[in-house]
Amino acid sequence: MNDGEEVRASDWSDMVYEKVDQSIKISSIQKVIALLPDINKGVVRNYEYDSFGHVIWTEEGDKIRNELITFAQLFNFDWTEWTKGERIDIAEAFKNADVIMCGKLLFAFYRQDRFVENLLYVQIATGAVAALLERLKVLLEEMQG
Repeated sequence: MNDGEEVRASDWSDMVYEKVDQSIKISSIQKVIALLPDINKGVVRNYEYDSFGHVIWTEEGDKIRNELITFAQLFNFDWTEWTKGERIDIAEAFKNADVIMCGKLLFAFYRQDRFVENLLYVQIATGAVAALLERLKVLLEEMQG
């Protein structure tokens, strides 16, 4: 697969993921994986709180946040109906996730942040986002042989 080659979402998984039929470009995956060094260095952990308890992102942290959101939005789907009320075993989901599952989990983090202040920051700071990006890196390496 070449950098600009489009990959249909349905090509990534044996599982059926309803309402995710966008094409995902290899370059989009590479761009989000490129955030890993800064995330692992703890760039996002440099922050302050405003008077309401909201995280004030640094310029570097905000760039990472925006790149994650841009990637996550490629997987726009009705995340509230996704598991139909079932809990997801996050450790298992991360270990076995395909590209679509990684994207959906990032999208869920992004959407939940709207209702639970600072959740995306927490998911980055605790390593959950890095784990998903590491999984994407492995999947990309497998695809590229």
